Amino acid sequence: MANDLSILFFLFTFFFILHLVFTHPSTCSTKFCKPGEPGIRYPFRLKQLQPDERCVFPGFDLSCNGQNRTTLTLPLLGEFIVDSIDYVLRVIQIQDPDDCLPKRLHNFTTASSIWTVQQYSNFTFFNCPKESRAMDMFMREPCLDGHNYNVVVIATDEPGVDLINLMEELRCNYSQTISIPTIDTSFTPSGVTYTSSIRLMWKEPFDCIICEAITDTLGSKGKAGFEIGCPISPSDHDVDDSPVNAAPN
Repeated sequence: MANDLSILFFLFTFFFILHLVFTHPSTCSTKFCKPGEPGIRYPFRLKQLQPDERCVFPGFDLSCNGQNRTTLTLPLLGEFIVDSIDYVLRVIQIQDPDDCLPKRLHNFTTASSIWTVQQYSNFTFFNCPKESRAMDMFMREPCLDGHNYNVVVIATDEPGVDLINLMEELRCNYSQTISIPTIDTSFTPSGVTYTSSIRLMWKEPFDCIICEAITDTLGSKGKAGFEIGCPISPSDHDVDDSPVNAAPN
């Protein structure tokens, strides 16, 4: 019985690969905004370098900004820098170019979006006098500082009585508690650290995981990028690593 299953699996894999070879859909070569930037290919495209609509799955447009950095624009939130893309795990890592996630993502939501968030963490912010000892006890968030106060951040849900009392002793006023998409958080005696990057996952397109693992390439069969293809020929996923002089979007 085990041998029969092995033979069936082999035949299925063999004919599946033959199907991929002979259907031979069109593909789009990998592009870069500049050397060192993430390689962009289906389901994404760089609009300046890959104008063919077959190079992109709807909603996956990327651009090169004025510094030739790869960027993703999120509705209502604006432009973010793309740090990396994992095409197998379907994860894109982005960062706020101004290193101030709390300001950019205060009302962040993935509702009605092609993206999902790996992890959320709750952070509470306090406004403290510049000479307060809180500056030495908790993590700073300089991008939120005001003229007469500095901002510290603590990883917590709505602050409890003990924390409120401590912060009052430090002459710090409660500002807000918000949920921020994070990669990870680390609790330390001095507070919490969080990065300026977040990871977004996409569910679709999800076809052709085997092909992705084999060839590192996905292609689009359809005229508008809706149907996924799986090219095998090495010539179909050549890399074009020439930088682009970013054009206005």
